[in-house]
Amino acid sequence: MRFLLTLCLLTLTLSACSQSEENPGDVVVERKNNSEQDKQIADEKKDKDDKNNKDNENNKKTDMKKDTEDKSKEKQSYENLTVNDIVAMAIKEDSISDISITADDLLSGSFEHIGVGPTTSVHKIDRLLLSPMDYHTHPGLTKNQKIYAVSQRKINAVSIIIIDEETNEIIITVSQYPAPYEELREIGYVFNIKDLFEKHYDDDLEKISQKVVLADEMTYEDYSKEDIIALAWLTYHYSDETIDSIPTEPTMPYLTYSDKSNEPLNPYNEDSTVPLPEGTTVILGEVLADGQVTFIDNKDGTFTYYLVPSHFHDLRWLDDDDYSLNESKKIINEAKVLPILEVPYDILQNYSNIVKPSEY
Repeated sequence: MRFLLTLCLLTLTLSACSQSEENPGDVVVERKNNSEQDKQIADEKKDKDDKNNKDNENNKKTDMKKDTEDKSKEKQSYENLTVNDIVAMAIKEDSISDISITADDLLSGSFEHIGVGPTTSVHKIDRLLLSPMDYHTHPGLTKNQKIYAVSQRKINAVSIIIIDEETNEIIITVSQYPAPYEELREIGYVFNIKDLFEKHYDDDLEKISQKVVLADEMTYEDYSKEDIIALAWLTYHYSDETIDSIPTEPTMPYLTYSDKSNEPLNPYNEDSTVPLPEGTTVILGEVLADGQVTFIDNKDGTFTYYLVPSHFHDLRWLDDDDYSLNESKKIINEAKVLPILEVPYDILQNYSNIVKPSEY
């Protein structure tokens, strides 16, 4: 039995060898085909790897170029920061809200003023006005430090902003007297300008920066409607000789205004009067004793005033048509033109804050 098994194995081996000897080319071709296929696969892999490496290298170069451009742009933006930009970044810090108007206040158009008591009242705001101050005002300040008084105050103290070029800092602070610089730092908030830039320099900054205005760069075109109303009231009641007697704070709670373009000068006898010119505005105080101002803004540095009675006590305005018509014409023909008074904006702002439309 063992002999038969051995014989079978030997027969199978000889048969296989015989087939190899009869078809030797088949083995060579198969090996050759396998080798070429392997080489093709290897070449394709190499090509793919080379392409990936090249793409990666190109992407790396693109990223490096973009990174360089971004850094260059950032550096340029930082170096071109204006006072308006720096202040805009600083007031985006929520921590200052207890002593200063914030960016949110500016964007919303109003802020809550904290008075004594403490009492609070809501004030309108459409810009943050900075008035340059002499650095000698507060001991310890140097000529390399720009100091500004902020017209709109969050609390009953002078709001102050200091920009220090040497230390690259901005300080938001307050004072009720000429406090020394170190005290201003201690009671205020100190920010590194570079840190503010990295944190707050974004697309929204421009909206805030445009609402930060330097008083020495303001023009009449920058004045709000309320500013012009307040200025017309003060120009009528004061002159260059008496401007220093203007109360810093208004003595009345509010002023109201209304457009009276083309309306009858004498509303009690409309058939025997003349219309007020286009652009006429009437300002009223809280009570009749505060008076009335009727004016036109001539847009040339002057106001035209019409001496329209605040109340028509003389019965001839009602009963005498000729009197009413003649007096109405006289008021228009004898209008008074005055140059606009140069009221310091921090004082003007106090009056602007009490100006309300007549619907108030």
